[in-house]
Amino acid sequence: MSDTGIAAELPALRLKRNEDRRLHAGHLWIFSNEVDTQQTPLAKFKAGELVRVLAHNDRALGLAYVNPQSLISARMLETWKLPDTAWLAARIRAALSLRERLYPKPYYRLVYGESDGLPGLVIDRYGSACVVQIGTAGMEKLKSQIQRALEQVLGCETLLFKNDSSARDMEGLPSYVEAATGQLDALGQVVEDGLEFQAPLAEGQKTGWFFDQAANRRSLVKYIRQGARVLDVFSYVGAWGVRAAHSGAREVLCVDSSAAALELAASNAQRNRVDERNGSKLTTLRGDAFDVLEDLAKQRARFDAVVIDLQDAGVHFWTYEAAMGYFLEASAREERECQHVDRELGAPRCVELYAKGHCTGCGVPVKEDNSVVVLECVADILRVRVGQGPPGTSKIN
Repeated sequence: MSDTGIAAELPALRLKRNEDRRLHAGHLWIFSNEVDTQQTPLAKFKAGELVRVLAHNDRALGLAYVNPQSLISARMLETWKLPDTAWLAARIRAALSLRERLYPKPYYRLVYGESDGLPGLVIDRYGSACVVQIGTAGMEKLKSQIQRALEQVLGCETLLFKNDSSARDMEGLPSYVEAATGQLDALGQVVEDGLEFQAPLAEGQKTGWFFDQAANRRSLVKYIRQGARVLDVFSYVGAWGVRAAHSGAREVLCVDSSAAALELAASNAQRNRVDERNGSKLTTLRGDAFDVLEDLAKQRARFDAVVIDLQDAGVHFWTYEAAMGYFLEASAREERECQHVDRELGAPRCVELYAKGHCTGCGVPVKEDNSVVVLECVADILRVRVGQGPPGTSKIN
């Protein structure tokens, strides 16, 4: 029987009237409130089950896999072909051909979920090693086929399943890390714009490296003046700090709570010989970001640029704008006070706050002798949580 014939026998997931409009516009998610649960109750489906999606008038829309436990109750696969090893290999080859047009070396995010027609699947490539993250029940059911497809397309020497993201909780999936081939404790090799790094694949954050932040790291360069002093908070293995040092920063201080990450940050700096090339110095400091920033503020330490990952700080997206607003308001207030007290010093220097986790950079003018305000305000930003606001402000809910 053909794929089309088999697909016709799959259970149907029927949508309410007009709830297929987003799908026709190219959206690939179906939310639970868009399903006609009177005709097709979500409770009758198993997590990860393959279904054919129908509009309210029985028009066939395509195949999807379903999860009744999730707000995103189904994810479209943009095909009528049954997802098997051959289908997955074809999708991965298509993604590979796009990456090879953009990247001169094999270090990149190979598959990026829905963007590559593989919802719930992320694959990062570290040369001959690949790290796979599965975030949905539908893709979890295809795990063995994913492994075989990758072996066909790339022949990975190391293939690691890093299935420990919090997104799996919402799908009702267990958390685990396992090596399908190769060593579990292998370090991944990364080459980014001529810089070379090592990253921990099994024990590291996400898949070991943040390939999706490469463009933002490039944009950081314009904020780094020659001889600058840079603070990198939540530095991890030094991707941002090494980039800053390579771009002309005289001093870079990397702050993280992980000793292993800081050890790699220091070795990555040595690997790129930032001290020999630019006379730069990259140092590391282990500690809680809250405490370190408060200590630096008390010491009246001064930096030309502060790089910080607000997501690592636990600042949720709905409080991010409020946090940044507080930072800008406090910095502007400090600047007005500085200019009022000592106008003859002229235009103040620009201290940059670069929020790497949110792809945002902003320059805030702060008088040099009082640039410590940046540390004080950043420390306050880190305190912004649901139900918590910076000192002296109302709570952010």
